[in-house]
Order: sequence, then structure tokens, then C-alpha cells
Amino acid sequence: MSDYTVIIDHGLCNLCEDCVEVCPEKVLEYNRSEEKIHAIRIDDCNNCGACVEACFLAAIDVVKSPEKTREEFIESLDLTEQRANTLDELLEKYGHPDADKTAIPIEEVLTLLQFETTEELDDWLLDNYDKTAYFSGKELIILNSLPEL
Repeated sequence: MSDYTVIIDHGLCNLCEDCVEVCPEKVLEYNRSEEKIHAIRIDDCNNCGACVEACFLAAIDVVKSPEKTREEFIESLDLTEQRANTLDELLEKYGHPDADKTAIPIEEVLTLLQFETTEELDDWLLDNYDKTAYFSGKELIILNSLPEL
């Protein structure tokens, strides 16, 4: 098993196949039916970085594999993106464009973002969310803009 994981941002990838062509280990392949590039022989990846250098859109990266399996690692990235999108949807639902902050019922946040506790949510917010957020009673408060000093 390789010590590396190839991450492809399919939203950025323009399918030019430059990364496929330069990979000396033939790790990458263009799947025409899905119209996506996949790392099909990940165990052969040696972290040479040729694919990363070839991608002028920065849609591909090679990272050290975590303790999790590759599938678990990719799943956790997808879940983080899904949680951020869901939180943005909640901001739209509860927020007002002219307000400086938005209050969202904490139970709804925990349920929709799939967290058991506010501590798990707080850790995730600190690591993955770019807006300032804090808890107040039974609500999650998200600042829409930072206060001026």
C-alpha cells in the first residue's frame, strides 16, 4: 500500500489529461464514461509530484496518507464540504442580509451537520469554517462580518 493519496478536485479539473500523461507510474486514468480523472493505481504512487506540477489549475495534490483508509479519508473531505455547504444554507435560511450576525437553533445545526455534541461541532468550526461562530444558549451565533475596531 502506498504512503500517499492523490486528491483530485473534480470541480477545478478541466480534463486536459496533463497529469495522466506525465505520471511515470501510470497511477492516473481518465474515465471517459464519468468524465473524471481517477487515481486507479494508487499503490504505485511514489509522490514524485509530476502530476501536481503539470496541473496549472491546481486541481490535483498528493498528500501523505492518513491513518485512515483512502476511502475514509476521501469520505471525511466530502463530509467537511457537505457540512460547510449545509451551514451556508442555514445562514441563508435564518439570516438577514443587513444583520451583523445570524442565530441558528443549535439542535438543527447538530442534526443537519451530523454531530453528537456541541464540542464536536465547536472543534469542526475551529478547523474548517472561516466565519466567527460561538454558542449562546440554545443557538449557534455566526458573525456575518467582523466588528470594526
